[in-house]
Amino acid sequence: MYITRKIDSDLLSWKDSEYRKPLIIRGVRQCGKTSSIRMMGRNFRYFIEINFEKMPEAKKIFRGNLDIKRISAELEEFAGIPLIEGESLLFLDELQECTEAIQALRYFYEERPDLHVIGAGSFLEFALNRIPSFGVGRITSLFMKPLSFAEFLNALDEKILLASIEKADVDNPLSDVAHQKLLELMKIFIVVGGMPEAVTRYMETKSILQARFVHNDILTSLYDDFYKYDKEIPAEILTMIFRFAISRVGSQISYNKNTIPNLDSSTISKGLKILSDAGLLGIVYASACSSLPIAASVNHNRKKVLFSDTGLYLSAAGLDVSQFTLETDFNSLNIGNV
Repeated sequence: MYITRKIDSDLLSWKDSEYRKPLIIRGVRQCGKTSSIRMMGRNFRYFIEINFEKMPEAKKIFRGNLDIKRISAELEEFAGIPLIEGESLLFLDELQECTEAIQALRYFYEERPDLHVIGAGSFLEFALNRIPSFGVGRITSLFMKPLSFAEFLNALDEKILLASIEKADVDNPLSDVAHQKLLELMKIFIVVGGMPEAVTRYMETKSILQARFVHNDILTSLYDDFYKYDKEIPAEILTMIFRFAISRVGSQISYNKNTIPNLDSSTISKGLKILSDAGLLGIVYASACSSLPIAASVNHNRKKVLFSDTGLYLSAAGLDVSQFTLETDFNSLNIGNV
């Protein structure tokens, strides 16, 4: 089951743009990047998908010289599908597994500008750090996140409520009926979260427990992936920092040598940056807001950590959500970590 996403319209706009460049979709693992690109691929006569994690033999196509004519010909031979400008979409998935393919994107723009090329990956920030020159001005990026509340409402086929939100303003507020129903749906959304698999499971079963089973599966895979993030920090250390961050979500965060036993502040700081680069965490800095731009008065010593998805956060923190979904006073829920 495919859930319609806002990025779908962005992809179609990219497809038809006369100023189109090779596109990279970036975002946290399992947020729906691959599914959205495959859906967009239906708008083309030919669709070539190369997954460098599942097809490591494809990496050799990009080794050596980056002659795009040669690469294009070998990709056609490898996939058995033609690359025709205007009719084919080339999708390079798990790009972080082949940095040469990332470097090749700029040459697709220079040598085959009319060919539609999209790349995606879950650990791209780390791969990009290893590339000395990354096609500035020749590659476009789109950032994808878990479903928003609007996308969640659309997935549940609550199109009338969604339209009511879009039309509401100060002079024409939501009706009490719509407001109350949306508050109830917001509570469900906070617990289910926006990871597509969890939303799909809830849609199929109407069971929050089933959605939480999905959260646990996703969290297990995320922990297993920590060894891929950065070779300088062992996976077990990154796991400790991740759990520390979970315990501080929504609160001002500070750390010293006693925060996590046997870890110094520089290691913790680096670990938080790695988790932020992976899209799992967001780091928000305080600002005095004394001038514009607001970033001019940012205090980098004062910060909070946010989690990428409320559903995953609740499951990772081991919080009981039964009372949360039954609570009638939403104001009391709208305070604190969640």
